[in-house]
Amino acid sequence: MTSSSSAEREVLPIPDRPYDGPVFEDAKDPAAKFPPIEPLRPPADAPNVLIMLLDDAGFGWSSAFGGPCQMPTFERLAGGGLKFNRFHTTALCSPTQAALLSGRNHHTVGMGGVTELATSAPGYSSIWPNTCAPLAETLKLNGYATAQFGKCHEVPVWETSPLGPFDSWPTGGGGFEYFYGFLGVETNQYYPALYEGTTAVEQGKTPQKGYHFTEDMTDRTIEETCDVGVDTASPVSEDYTPDNSRFTGSIKWVQIDIGEAAEDVDRLITPEERFKIAITRQ
Repeated sequence: MTSSSSAEREVLPIPDRPYDGPVFEDAKDPAAKFPPIEPLRPPADAPNVLIMLLDDAGFGWSSAFGGPCQMPTFERLAGGGLKFNRFHTTALCSPTQAALLSGRNHHTVGMGGVTELATSAPGYSSIWPNTCAPLAETLKLNGYATAQFGKCHEVPVWETSPLGPFDSWPTGGGGFEYFYGFLGVETNQYYPALYEGTTAVEQGKTPQKGYHFTEDMTDRTIEETCDVGVDTASPVSEDYTPDNSRFTGSIKWVQIDIGEAAEDVDRLITPEERFKIAITRQ
């Protein structure tokens, strides 16, 4: 496999370099030496990536933008970074997700409206064209680990069956190696229709025992990303690892899509621990 340091990344997938050396008839021949297999990794100093999408929440909600919902965690993050105030919202679930996940106008990726209202009109079919690669796929082909958690509202309605086809699912053609969440516009937050990858799964406990999907999704995000951190030899820098964190490694690119009120989100994703743990591994 092509090494990370010498990879030509102008074309994806990165082409394998054919072996052009001598062929040895005897593996015991002292000259029969070949370069080691090197796993693909992102380029040096590649950034970590997190997209966190709050459904039905605008600029006017968060205290980070002067809104009434107190979100101190987001305020701290905004205080240490940049705030953009000219995001051109599509005001709907599917188009917003499609635009963020593609970096393109939502009509370009067939998502002019929500999937439930798709038509055969150009730009409104809810079918992602094969000429537009998802950003997650680009990251994955550059060596990132990728995952999506929460609401996935980009699958055409007629392809949401447990029998597939899965080409439009996050782990099918969406570029994500792992998915935990639900498909479509909504689900019961106490008895959600959950999928792990493309497999339907049951929630771990009942609402009577404290189950709610937002907490389940957040906990699963932490668990899965920590597992990746254990498996990799590339630790995240100390800047991303607070002293009180349970996390000791590198983790996944994730999308978290939360259908909760903004103040509830800030309560569930507590300072430092839960938010900083949802950064990507390199």
